[in-house]
Amino acid sequence: MIFYQHFGSFYVANAKNIPTTLELLKKFPFYLTGFKFLKEEQEKGNLLVLKTSKLLRYCKMYMSTKAESLLEDNQLTLTLHNYENIEDLSFFDGLTIYVENYKNIALQCFYKDKPLKFVYNGLDARGKYSITLR
Repeated sequence: MIFYQHFGSFYVANAKNIPTTLELLKKFPFYLTGFKFLKEEQEKGNLLVLKTSKLLRYCKMYMSTKAESLLEDNQLTLTLHNYENIEDLSFFDGLTIYVENYKNIALQCFYKDKPLKFVYNGLDARGKYSITLR
């Protein structure tokens, strides 16, 4: 997880803080290279860039949601439960759930009998499979 602070100025060694202005960024466009990369990764769905409000909403969703799984006849059904009555299913966006090797099973995910959309993630650094709700 990466936390950041909005740029108000740049610090340059042996100099005072320099206010961040459009003129400065036009003069030194390489300062924006990292942000362009982050935007591209977010648009590809590889990165979630959050405002504080979205981070707090995600934390609320994560802390208040429980998942129940049932595996029968190569069919894995995940059912989400929440302490609140959720009407807008986008509430669950970004939730990542570890699952069995999904290449050998059919997978479905529900909240109150409503199907939830998800994407399959590849193996993570620990060799586990997961899905992320969208």
